[in-house]
Amino acid sequence: MKRQHQALAACFVIVLVLAFAPACLAQGQWASGGVKVADRPNPRGPMLAPDGSGGAIIAWSDWESETGNIFAQRIDSLGRLRWGINGIVVCNATERQSEPVIVSDGAGGAIVAWVDGRSGTNMNVYAQRLDPGGARKWAPNGVPVCTETHNQGMLDICTDGAHGAIISWQDQRIPTLAVFAQRIDAGGAVKWAPADGVGVKLTPVAEHNAHIVEDGSGGAVLCWWDESSGNDDIFAQRFNASGARQWSDSAKQVCTDPTNQAFPDLAPSGAGGCVVVWQDIRSAQSDVYAQRLDSSGTAKWTADGKRISPSSGEDSDVEIAPDGEDGAVISWRDRRTGEEDLYAQRVRAADGAGMWATGGVAVCTAADDQGEEHVLVGDGEGGAVLAWMDGRPAARGVYAQRLSPTGRARWEANGTMLRGVGTSESAGWFGAVPDGSGGAFLSWVSGPSEDRELFAQKLSDLHPAWYLAEGTTAWGFETYITIQNPNSTAVTADITYMLTGGATRTESVALPASSQTTLTNEHLETVLGEIDFSTRVACREGETIAVDRTISWTGAGASSPEAHSSVGVTAPSCEWFLPEGSSNWGFETWLCIQNPNAAAASCRVTYMTEDEQPREFTKTVPGNSRQSFNMADDVGGKDASIKVDADAPVIAERSMYRNGRREGHNSTGAVMPVLDSYLAEGTTAWGFTTYVLIQNPNAEEATVDITYMTPSGPEPQAQFLMGPDSRKTIRVNAVLPGTDFSTGIHGSLPIVAERAMYWDAGQGEACHDSIGIQAAHTRFYLPDGQTTDGRETWTLVQNPNPSDVVVEVTYMTPSGAGNVTFTETVPAGSRRTYSMAEPTRGLQGRASTMVTCKTTGKKVIVERAMYWSNRGAGTDTVGGCSD
Repeated sequence: MKRQHQALAACFVIVLVLAFAPACLAQGQWASGGVKVADRPNPRGPMLAPDGSGGAIIAWSDWESETGNIFAQRIDSLGRLRWGINGIVVCNATERQSEPVIVSDGAGGAIVAWVDGRSGTNMNVYAQRLDPGGARKWAPNGVPVCTETHNQGMLDICTDGAHGAIISWQDQRIPTLAVFAQRIDAGGAVKWAPADGVGVKLTPVAEHNAHIVEDGSGGAVLCWWDESSGNDDIFAQRFNASGARQWSDSAKQVCTDPTNQAFPDLAPSGAGGCVVVWQDIRSAQSDVYAQRLDSSGTAKWTADGKRISPSSGEDSDVEIAPDGEDGAVISWRDRRTGEEDLYAQRVRAADGAGMWATGGVAVCTAADDQGEEHVLVGDGEGGAVLAWMDGRPAARGVYAQRLSPTGRARWEANGTMLRGVGTSESAGWFGAVPDGSGGAFLSWVSGPSEDRELFAQKLSDLHPAWYLAEGTTAWGFETYITIQNPNSTAVTADITYMLTGGATRTESVALPASSQTTLTNEHLETVLGEIDFSTRVACREGETIAVDRTISWTGAGASSPEAHSSVGVTAPSCEWFLPEGSSNWGFETWLCIQNPNAAAASCRVTYMTEDEQPREFTKTVPGNSRQSFNMADDVGGKDASIKVDADAPVIAERSMYRNGRREGHNSTGAVMPVLDSYLAEGTTAWGFTTYVLIQNPNAEEATVDITYMTPSGPEPQAQFLMGPDSRKTIRVNAVLPGTDFSTGIHGSLPIVAERAMYWDAGQGEACHDSIGIQAAHTRFYLPDGQTTDGRETWTLVQNPNPSDVVVEVTYMTPSGAGNVTFTETVPAGSRRTYSMAEPTRGLQGRASTMVTCKTTGKKVIVERAMYWSNRGAGTDTVGGCSD
């Protein structure tokens, strides 16, 4: 549960993405302006909890009258309201109810706690449990958590791991305030004695601003600041599942520096420990410090805390999130430049050392102030998602950014604008929780002061836009772009072509419902002429679409055109990894970089060979343009993987040609290495030769395990070792001859995988290639596909699960009429191949493909291969994906 924040406005739909950046998508009803949670006036303080099924549950107080009540709504993964147009009543007792907090109950529902004035004399603490259908499980207006005859407020909440919750609050039962906590079980009974809560200290003294996280053993860890030492200091306490104080009756003093420390927050770390962060004025200004406590409350870092922010400028509004490795990501407002900017740092669990740039990475340093209010949640991969209110001139509004595990911006430089905020509007009461897929759910209240409304949005790696770095209608090449609209309603694609040299051209194209649309080479020549270009395709309505691109040419001596194809990518990135690459053996390799930013991008290109030290070169790509770079010009004749490291988010692809361009293939890159990758296509039968290319971009050696999933079951390859910053080529025919297969690759360190296939059907050698998929997903989109004019289209479905799955395959025609759908079982640990031309469940003509895994909780990997001219040529690509 993330505590509420003021002044964050509405967010737009940003959809899910794989780490390889092509193509994971959200779907359904998440609109670019957010989903309206309820049609009720004067909502306040929305807070969220995940529902365990890809959606979220939101609780808020509604001040339609002067008293106020508590309401809740559930939104599913598609952005649909599940508990009616206005949500459900959590509590409508007499007098005022406010300040709700919420946590998942671990069973698809949630526990909500709030401040309640029904006694008529003071504010107390009540709670309610909601099931997945929105039914209230405890007393109709909630059960009492604390009814002590003084005021309670400033609530926080965490799970107890047993379908109950632990709630903390600030209490006026002593004149200078104190912090108390209580555990409530799955049935609504309080479990700790005394019944009105257990104090964090035996003798409380002026305790303020408590926050709480679970300890993983049924208890909780809290932090706060108090005045017991004569100045403001940071303290922490751990309760076990029975409510006993674990870190002495006087708690643990986190910082003993004689100056003031305040406004702490914390994230769980290890079993029963935490990382605490706070604002500290020991340097006569407000700085950010942090400390890690183990399960016994022992400090693990520098005594009195590790300094996180630099020495210059006032720092404030500190936030923290776990990094998944017992460390934390910390963000804050920073005035080192004189304006309020937003910075972040990841701290290592072992010693608190900063893992990103010294003094933190700049999340946003645009003109004017940022971070007036901001929120931070971990992405589960070592990075984080942030959103903030931004005062930049002429573009005031709400912005967001995702930081990679290395602190790189995953979205646009200085953040992606989510929603403009007019001068007559306000926005605030912001809540956020991780979505479990690398993103976050957000909620907020926005609009004119007399007509504010409650919205929610799902925020992940990208907005519904696609980027294609490569493209040309010149030099004897032809290009066509295919766009798939899997929605049940028509949408519009807004297309921007970025030409070499920086000029742009635009057009808009209507996409029928459940259809495939093709922008032919003739169409592109009419719009652009003969020119090299990159492309951005965005859905105007914010709905899911998928985009890929095919480039064809006829090489010297070829009997038919050859081609290569790649799915687009859904977000630019500062880092790209491309395992395949050769300027030897008759190959030429071209690195194409698209820069969608207004300013030029400086790109460090590193070539990683199998037998030499890596070599680096710096390339400059002008704004809103693309540039192509010949590998041979840099390193001569070598086999090498490529890494692109840019100072602004860009898109990278690699094209390879051989034998005087008789053949060629293309692939986009991966935006980060991972431990596991999958390749759905692969065969050493039928005259094919298959290569698996692996890139180790780490500074250390990595061991690699490969498993081939064949029709007769899994076949492991002997483990091997890769040197640092290196590439490995595996000719699978020498390891596993004469069979179809899919491939799973696991590294002891994060790596990147790719697969290339070659064949000769009697017309000369041909080839295709694809980057590896770095996770299985529920649904895949494959825009291109055709069964006429001598074309074959094959959909390859890999099931990496230990049990069978049922998949649904849908072919979508250009008009959306005559679409075909069928289902089939894919056995455990195997792959199945489907021809679009099958007589009983295929079609004739052009069509996109959508594959959905229908088995609950299971996911698959999907690719598409196309051939023509009696297999004299062909292409292959992975698809877009969603969960």
